[in-house]
Amino acid sequence: MGLSIRKIANKDIDAILDYWESGTEAFFKSMGVDKSKIPNRQIIEEKLQKEVDAEEIRYLIAVKDGTAVGCGLIECGDVAQFHFHLWGETSRNIGDGPYFAKKMLEKFSDELSLDEIRCHISVENKHANYAATKNGGIFIEEKIIPAEGMFLERSVRVYSWKPAGQKSTD
Repeated sequence: MGLSIRKIANKDIDAILDYWESGTEAFFKSMGVDKSKIPNRQIIEEKLQKEVDAEEIRYLIAVKDGTAVGCGLIECGDVAQFHFHLWGETSRNIGDGPYFAKKMLEKFSDELSLDEIRCHISVENKHANYAATKNGGIFIEEKIIPAEGMFLERSVRVYSWKPAGQKSTD
C-alpha cells in the first residue's frame, strides 16, 4: 500500500468539488458545517485554482496507491490552523488519516517555517480527535465556536502541534 502527499494540482479540483457536493447533511453536521451554506461549485473552484497556481504550499493532497483520497489546508495567521479531509467513506476510519495528517503537518511546518499549528476538531468527530492525539497533538481546550459562514455553532477540541524538537508551551 503506497501512501504519500503532494501539492494540489489541476487534476484534484473535481474530486474536491465532488466531496463538498456529495456529503450528507449528517456527515457535514459532524464537522460543524451547514450543508446549505457551502459555497457553490464555481466559487470553490476559483479558490482552488488560486491554490494550484500559488507559489507557497497551502494545500496538500493525500494519495493512496496512486489515487487522491483527501486534502489538507493550512491557514496562516498568528497561529497556523490546519484542516484535513478524507473524501470517500472507503477512505475514512481505516487508519490512514493519522499518517496523512502527520506528513502534512510536517510538510507545512518545514515549507512555511511554522512554530505551531493548531487544529479545531468537532467534538463529534471521534476519529479526527484520535488522529490528533496519535500525531503528537497536545489538547489545549474544549470550547464553543459561534456560527459563521457555512459553519454551525459547534463544540470543538483544540489541539496544538509543534515540529519535532519543540515543546508545547500551553
